[in-house]
Amino acid sequence: MIFIEAFEARLNEPFTHPTLKRKTTYKSAIKYDGYKLVKFLVENKPFVPFSLKDKC
Repeated sequence: MIFIEAFEARLNEPFTHPTLKRKTTYKSAIKYDGYKLVKFLVENKPFVPFSLKDKC
């Protein structure tokens, strides 16, 4: 139970997204990657996943 609470807290933690150049949450960044993945599969657009290493 403690892990789940900590994980949910981390998902809702705001940060400045390197591509969007605005504050967002990790949950939103994952959702944004989902949309990019769909575009890759349907429209064959390039897909570069979000990486926490890019944040630093």
